[in-house]
Amino acid sequence: TAVSLASYWTDAAVAAAELEAIYGDPTTAVGILNEVKDANPDNSAVLGALGNIYYRYVGDPNQAADTLARCVEVNPNNDYCHYIYGRVLIQLEQYGQAAEMLDGAVRLLANNEQVDPYYNYWAGESQIYMGNCPAALGYLRPGYEEAVEVGDDSVAESLQLSIRECGGTIGGVALPTPTPEAA
Repeated sequence: TAVSLASYWTDAAVAAAELEAIYGDPTTAVGILNEVKDANPDNSAVLGALGNIYYRYVGDPNQAADTLARCVEVNPNNDYCHYIYGRVLIQLEQYGQAAEMLDGAVRLLANNEQVDPYYNYWAGESQIYMGNCPAALGYLRPGYEEAVEVGDDSVAESLQLSIRECGGTIGGVALPTPTPEAA
């Protein structure tokens, strides 16, 4: 209803499309966002949401990559577009470019003195895919520390496994073996 009453209100369109993608029909979600994108072609919130829906719900990584490349182009300071674009590029096995995008997402947050454990996890994973564990650890360790601090056990365990895969430690201390219920 909000979208039909105020089609110029991109926040309503993004919210409606995300709900459609999750609970309804991803094709309808894409339609909502494409309509808004036609009126607002440089809106990075719309482009980011559309790219995410193509990636996670429609299953079209090529369309997602095109949309997210546009998002990064129109707003190079949008950390979310860098992050999702990096994830898509990993799926497309374009690891070098994925590493650039994910590094950009981590750096954009760091400029605001923030760490997102998920951004750091995927930035580290992109380095692991390229066989560069020393670089991966530079992302994984701070991500792990943030995940522990905020109590996000799921991503902390994933980060821990990746750190262990690279033979790393946290603060010079070997990581504990995951508990059976965590495995």
